Amino acid sequence: MSKRKQFTPEQKVAIVRRHLVEKVPVSDLCDEFGMHANQYYNWQKQLFENAAPAFARRPNSANEKRRQHAAEKKLQQIEKKLQERNEVVAGWLRRQKPHKLPASEGAENQIDSCYTLFAPVCLLYAL
Repeated sequence: MSKRKQFTPEQKVAIVRRHLVEKVPVSDLCDEFGMHANQYYNWQKQLFENAAPAFARRPNSANEKRRQHAAEKKLQQIEKKLQERNEVVAGWLRRQKPHKLPASEGAENQIDSCYTLFAPVCLLYAL
């Protein structure tokens, strides 16, 4: 009974590389290492199926810091814009008098009054 030969991952990569890069025929590799062609093709398939992580971008501290800094800067801009809107609304509300519409006014006057009351608030969303 013959014992199966065990290959390390490094040996498997080296064998597949010899065929792909150095153009050594698969039959020659199989004879040299005492294996079947199916075994070689299984290794080649595994190599290609699992090769994506080799090309994956590895996070490094500089990229992470840059991304975090950009997120913080954007948050500060949003907070500043919100603060400006709050100040505009607060100033506008201080200047306004309570608006009471008499029941006798027509619908057109009520619409005009509502427009003058809420127009500055609507403009804030355009900032």
